Amino acid sequence: MNPIGRLIHAALLVLVSVPSFAEDWTCKPDLEVQCTAESCSASDDHGVIPIEVSFNARGDFTLCAYTGCWQGRGKVLSTSPFLVITKKSVDWSDPNRRVEGREDVLIAFSPRDGVVMVKAGSIAMPMRCSRA
Repeated sequence: MNPIGRLIHAALLVLVSVPSFAEDWTCKPDLEVQCTAESCSASDDHGVIPIEVSFNARGDFTLCAYTGCWQGRGKVLSTSPFLVITKKSVDWSDPNRRVEGREDVLIAFSPRDGVVMVKAGSIAMPMRCSRA
């Protein structure tokens, strides 16, 4: 194969491997976990848990819980083997942007099994993800 053919072949291989990281993911929990410095507790209400996270490898995320959301573009710290996204002081979707609603957000995703660990305020939970 000539040099230009090899270059095109290499570029195509790179493009083929990118989609798994370029995809959007949406994740929901099977149980709710809340943690403080003193203890963690889990509840399984056997219904719909009103918490969900969506994210992509560019660091864009939306983490919704009950009546509002934290949303932004975090810093991507790692893409392999885990996609890790963090952002400090993310505003809660409260229209008043109250300081007490701000939280640091951590998203750590394993593309191998589609499981994410999410931490924001007292929320500290695993979730199962699917492509959005």
